[in-house]
Amino acid sequence: MNRVWFLLLVVLLTSLSIFFSSCAVFEAIGDSLSQFYDNSVSYFNAYYNAQRIFEEAEAAVVASERDVYAKSILSQKPPAPASVPRDRFNVVIDKCSSILTFYPQSDHVDDAILLVGKSYYYMQEYVKAERKFTELLSQYPNSSLALEGQLWYAKTLEWLRKEDEAQTLATQISNESIENGEEVIAAEAFLLLGRLAERENEPNKAIDYYSQALKYFSDSYLIVRAKAKVGDLYFSLEQYEKANAIYISVYEEAGTEISLDYYGRIQALRGYAALKRYDTAIYFAREMLDDYRFASYHPMIRLEYAGILLAAGYTNDALTEYQFMDTTFARTENGANAAFELAEYYETNQKDYRRAASYYGRAASVQSVLVAPVAKKRENALLRVLTLRGELFLADSLIALSDSARKYPENFRKPIPPGTSLSVADSVLRQADTLAGHAAEQRYVASFTPLNTDSLRAIQARAAYDLGEIYYTELENPDSALTWFEKALDWKVDSVRTPRTLFILAELKQAVRNTSGDEVAQLYRTIVDNYPRSSYAREVGRLQGLQTAQLALELNDYEYAVAESLLWAGDYTNAVEQLKDIIQENPASSIAAKSQYALGWIYEYRLLMPDSALAHYRVLTEKYSTSRYALAVKNKIPDTAEEGERNGQSPEPPKPQQEQIQPDKKRFDDDVRRGKMPAGRGAIPDTLKSRVIEE
Repeated sequence: MNRVWFLLLVVLLTSLSIFFSSCAVFEAIGDSLSQFYDNSVSYFNAYYNAQRIFEEAEAAVVASERDVYAKSILSQKPPAPASVPRDRFNVVIDKCSSILTFYPQSDHVDDAILLVGKSYYYMQEYVKAERKFTELLSQYPNSSLALEGQLWYAKTLEWLRKEDEAQTLATQISNESIENGEEVIAAEAFLLLGRLAERENEPNKAIDYYSQALKYFSDSYLIVRAKAKVGDLYFSLEQYEKANAIYISVYEEAGTEISLDYYGRIQALRGYAALKRYDTAIYFAREMLDDYRFASYHPMIRLEYAGILLAAGYTNDALTEYQFMDTTFARTENGANAAFELAEYYETNQKDYRRAASYYGRAASVQSVLVAPVAKKRENALLRVLTLRGELFLADSLIALSDSARKYPENFRKPIPPGTSLSVADSVLRQADTLAGHAAEQRYVASFTPLNTDSLRAIQARAAYDLGEIYYTELENPDSALTWFEKALDWKVDSVRTPRTLFILAELKQAVRNTSGDEVAQLYRTIVDNYPRSSYAREVGRLQGLQTAQLALELNDYEYAVAESLLWAGDYTNAVEQLKDIIQENPASSIAAKSQYALGWIYEYRLLMPDSALAHYRVLTEKYSTSRYALAVKNKIPDTAEEGERNGQSPEPPKPQQEQIQPDKKRFDDDVRRGKMPAGRGAIPDTLKSRVIEE
């Protein structure tokens, strides 16, 4: 009902109540009308106050959200949640709940339900908000608030991760709101569709939706925000010309919103840099540095400016800017980012690892900066590189010195100085020389004793391998990793590290040098032939389908060891299943006879099922009659036992015992993940840990 007519009705009823209350005849009627007036005023005041408080709380949320957005631009971090005046929204919910309870037939019930739903939405209680919006749309489908209620319901579905429902509803709302002239609702619906398209990684769709929203917005701030979003999407698609056209309009239309003005300019600067129009980008940066309005943004502008100078080839100017940032803004995020850029430059361009490690350390000292974990990792890696290089230099020097000492020993002897205390033997020799009338022979002592070069070369090989690992896994420098792994192989790295070295070399040679398939295959073959029990041999088999006899044998031993572990753990059911699988997969191998015997033994001695045991023994003697296991059980089978006794054969059936081959826990877990073995089968219990060889 129109609020003006409602007020006129209240005035009319008030007048009538005064009139009737003055007449004795109509005294009862006057009391009734007076009571109705009191209730109407109370109900209207309750709704009016609830609406006023809600509008104040909503304005506070909007202001907080704008402030958070501006701060996120300054801090270069995603926006934090806006502050929410929960106490005010709770008051709104209480007042509206009173209206719904005591005045369920009033004209503002739909308004009250919508206010409650919005309040829950702002308080991030989305399940409760969903219930209220559903209540509004189901009970008042023809209300003038239905379209607005649908919009808020769709926004709530977005937060509840019901994207498909939200998208369907938002599309419907956008169409209906345009038909009904509800432009604000249409703009909000298109914004919602844009966000959903971004979440689905469909940037082109998102651009279309945001562009549609721009047609219906009337708030200049929201228009500029939407334009900035369109610019960011073009930038992510590397369509820098389109992005820059949008960014320029952003800062031109930002007005008094300094954060949006700055954002448009800094993004345009980045776009020009991406287009390699460095002079234009440098001009933008200097213009912003000269603008006092952007004083709080100067550290970030300087950081971008230094990066553009470096990309443009003005290396000395760029380093000067970075060093200024590192010194002036030390212990801040921008200073840490500048130190990180310096570290990368000295590591990559100058190969000055000591200075690079120092700058990485400065970057890592600011824990809040995003690059801190990476900086710490690279600092440690470079310091280890320097240490290993020192070890290599020392080993090289000692090897060279030892080789020279063996080849030219006279160059490594020095005379014993006069007055030096001599051993008893040396003193006797000198006295003998003197008595013989000869001059005392000059005695020499070795100035350097040659070292064992084999141990030194082992140090070289290990250091080269470690350097390869650092470059490969931590510094992610495949060229250097390849070089050092090749040196480790040439210097005869130990057999434990050799399989991994060969495997990584095969990978790196394909990626870095585009090596022929024959050379890579030869590396794989070397792993399989020389290190068949290594995990890398199994991986080669998986990659290339290499199933050599040795690999097959290893696989069989491994699977039987798992079954054996289950047996000794008391898990007879899974042990039986494992043995049956081995027989089925390897019917012609020696492991099948062994597994067939183990099945009979379990049924005879553990499950106490002699008939089943006899059946398995019969299969064993029929299929694997020449195996030692078949000979061991012949006396257990009725039709062969007597013949065995006549020939004096009464072999003692061997009891299954732990083999030298033990279950490889890591490999077993890998088999479970690949679906080769059901989870739960073959698990190694704690009681068997002492029996399992650790990797």
